[in-house]
Amino acid sequence: MPKIYDEQVDFTTISVASNQKDAASIQPIVGGENLWESVLNRTPENLRLRSESLRTAGEAAAAGGVTTIVVMPDTNPVIDEVALVDFVQRRGRDNCVVNVHCCAALTKGLEGKEPWKKIVMLKGAEIALRGVFQAMAHTAGLSGWDRPLKPEDFYDHDLCASALAAQAPWWKPGSASGYHAISQGYLIGELVRRVTGMSLGTYFKQTFADPLGADFHIGTPAECDPRISNVIPPAPLDMGAADPQSIAVRTFSNPGMNAAQSWETGWRRCESAAANGHGNARSLALLQSIVSHGGETQGKRFLSAAGVEKLFEVQAEGTDLVLGVPSRFGMGYGLNSEHTPISPNPRACFWGGWGGSLIVNDLDASMSFAYVMNRMGAGTVGDMRSAGPLMAAYAAVG
Repeated sequence: MPKIYDEQVDFTTISVASNQKDAASIQPIVGGENLWESVLNRTPENLRLRSESLRTAGEAAAAGGVTTIVVMPDTNPVIDEVALVDFVQRRGRDNCVVNVHCCAALTKGLEGKEPWKKIVMLKGAEIALRGVFQAMAHTAGLSGWDRPLKPEDFYDHDLCASALAAQAPWWKPGSASGYHAISQGYLIGELVRRVTGMSLGTYFKQTFADPLGADFHIGTPAECDPRISNVIPPAPLDMGAADPQSIAVRTFSNPGMNAAQSWETGWRRCESAAANGHGNARSLALLQSIVSHGGETQGKRFLSAAGVEKLFEVQAEGTDLVLGVPSRFGMGYGLNSEHTPISPNPRACFWGGWGGSLIVNDLDASMSFAYVMNRMGAGTVGDMRSAGPLMAAYAAVG
């Protein structure tokens, strides 16, 4: 069985086509022998003793015109954990000149008994932990759709998710952030559905909202309609002078954003989770207190302390490709920085919504702040109306 070392992976077998034997590009030397001849002449048992690093495997692949290699799961240890997948892919990214993907085992230890569900399957491709990070941190390169959409298409989760799965990223995933204003909801929603079998709205309700008694909904039931106050839309986004092929214009114009759509019954019932949560500031602050209180609030633990700290690991920093402003993203939140000094304390995370809403989680102050409004301003990620209440909140907690 191949072994995973710090930088090495043994390859149990090397499959070749008979008509490639004369390929001059396959000439790496291992232990003084021609690797091609050793592959043809050695027994499988001896081949298993031959180790090769991801670096040398990548160099050999590139020499033969191969741009992507896949590490199979029958290694020692078996690749049956997210951490091992992430390890192999990080090593591949850092040390290999070609793309490295990881084919993980579907069962623990390749024994065919206990399945593991920590690798999410989306359109037949395995998305490891790094892919989840990218979806959470707006670095997946899928901030909008290639397929032309109508506003009512947002009511169809399968359509929106499958269209994202079918298209190529607009930039190299993980290399930069680009605000996934609407698409993030469908990416995360599909990940949750594949792992749990539930829609994101149902999972959110059962796991967070109901246990806390939080009056917040993703996919709002009809009985809440009499309590919903329609937003007052802002002036339309003016993108007339922008390059129509820019990432920002493509993100916000397909379909065009229209806040009045939120008045429709279809919008209230659907689960467009990045944009159509319905609640109030009180319910938002209660839910966000899970983060500001280290994963535990109201006497119930929802996240591990280590999981909360993971939110603060920087996933992207630089000019956001959609917003066009300096941004620092952790896992699902913007992070406190010199460009967005949202808090006097270092362990604070935040995000603002179209029209002016804002949430802030401050672990050092054990405080969650939420501001929502009906009269929308022009800002796409908050505006200055929340600054006064936020400053007052910090003054109150000292």
